[in-house]
Amino acid sequence: MKWQNMILGGLLAGFMGACSPAGEIEVAMTGAEETSLASDMLYVPLDADHDGVRDLFDNCRDLTNRSQSDLDHDGVGDACDMCGGPELGLVTYEFDFCCETTSWPDCRELSRWDGASQVYYWQDLYDSVSANGCGCLDTDGGENFQEAGQVYVETIVEGSCFRDPGGLPGDPMPEVCLRHSQCSLGQADECFRIGSDDYLREYYCDTAGLNYREVRCAGGCTDGRCACPDSDGGHRPFARGTLLGRTDFCQDATHVVEFFCSESSSLYTSVDHEVVSCNYGCVDGACVCADIDGGSNHDLEGRVGSRSERCINDRTLEELVPSVDIERGRCDLNIHNYRCPGLCFDGRCQPPSCFDGIENGDEETIDCGGSCLPCDLCALATADLPAHFDWRSWKGANWVTAVGDQESCGSCWAFAAVGAMEAMYNIEHFRTADSIERFGLDLAEQYLVSDCYDDGDCDGGYPEPVLRFLDSDGIVEEGCFPYEGRDTSCRSCGTSTGYEIGDWGEVDDRRSSIKRALTCHGPLMACGSGHCILIIGWNDPSDTWMIKNSWGTDWGDSGFGNLDNDHGWIEEIFWVSGARSW
Repeated sequence: MKWQNMILGGLLAGFMGACSPAGEIEVAMTGAEETSLASDMLYVPLDADHDGVRDLFDNCRDLTNRSQSDLDHDGVGDACDMCGGPELGLVTYEFDFCCETTSWPDCRELSRWDGASQVYYWQDLYDSVSANGCGCLDTDGGENFQEAGQVYVETIVEGSCFRDPGGLPGDPMPEVCLRHSQCSLGQADECFRIGSDDYLREYYCDTAGLNYREVRCAGGCTDGRCACPDSDGGHRPFARGTLLGRTDFCQDATHVVEFFCSESSSLYTSVDHEVVSCNYGCVDGACVCADIDGGSNHDLEGRVGSRSERCINDRTLEELVPSVDIERGRCDLNIHNYRCPGLCFDGRCQPPSCFDGIENGDEETIDCGGSCLPCDLCALATADLPAHFDWRSWKGANWVTAVGDQESCGSCWAFAAVGAMEAMYNIEHFRTADSIERFGLDLAEQYLVSDCYDDGDCDGGYPEPVLRFLDSDGIVEEGCFPYEGRDTSCRSCGTSTGYEIGDWGEVDDRRSSIKRALTCHGPLMACGSGHCILIIGWNDPSDTWMIKNSWGTDWGDSGFGNLDNDHGWIEEIFWVSGARSW
């Protein structure tokens, strides 16, 4: 504000010096005008047309217009508006609004009502309104040397004049002259030559209406525009271009040096440059904004720069879909979550298979039926059984219960028998992994180690007696009789649910017989060489059995392992069925 005070002070001092001795002028001000900007200065508002409206707020500074009327709402008061004012003295305007081309409809239709006020045609279609109130439209948006434009200017056409006979007898008849506004045909940007140099005359709108500027086009001028010989089309950091011998290049892994056309004084095209940050990396002189898998390709792992597509869970792929925003010069990275028909792994959707734990393709249920193995493997001929089978991953579920730890107690016989019973209960009562996990059957091996059962303890036990006991007497849940790893006495469990098996039997040790029993009766109890385990599957290529042990999760593969076909632990094999609660 200090510079304003100095200017106004100077104007006031000049006024005082010319009209009255210093100290003898009296300036009367009221209201807001009585503001003293400094102890030795006075503020004098400027009002060139003396209509009581300060020039700062006056929409016609040179003509008296106390009402500030502005019929067409273009910011230029009616008193000085050459294109749209009402009566001015004895002149009456005829409103015939200007159009861009003569082929347009009645221009009055171009004005609209936005619900609160009239929106006039130039507010939507024109770049600016000149100081005389006439509209101006530049089709290329202003001083745009790379686009050919055309400027239309609203002008006034004089009509005929006549005497208005209206009024009282004896009154003079005023002369009424009709005027209407129209558009010029439009002044197009144009090329011209001086000697061997190409120039552009660029037309644009300013407060005086139509104006122009002339620039020399170093890259040549064609069809009303300066040519920019940048092979990537201009300021395009996501494409590598060459301009007048300068080629875009990567400054480092995340920045590109982008060359583009610019103007320097009266010259266009000169070469300018900018270092642009690349969010997803810079490669071969351009910012990266492309997916290496070619787009929305769910079967391939995509990557945009350093960011890779990933699996959110075992079924959902986070697919990256980049797009270049040319106007803003940036890469917009959209993220689409896509549900895979099969599993999602390694940042891509895997094709449906018979081992993905999902019911898809022509399967009758999860991973079986149709082109997959029959859902009832027991009905399949032995020779047609698969080369690999595991009850931990059949039909998308793990039917085998958790690994236990017998500790220093010789209770392997109890863990093997209980493991076979728990697994068969799951197979006979549930259809999906979710239902198995919700129920979570866990039976009490300690019940068998205690003297609730007479034929086994921490010194060992035999498979056939314990299976007969589970068939006749049953067993309680782990929560009722927690495992202690030592011999204990029997105790009552109150109202705890009991479980029993309906049948059991022995399997001969031929490989084909064991595989058949596994498919028809679930995991099998096997004993030999002083130890008992649970057989849960097979692998023909390695001629091994998959087993669940009872030595805790520190043994083998988290408590599971593989045994050769002739291993000493696999001598006596037993199946169970009809596991149920009572």
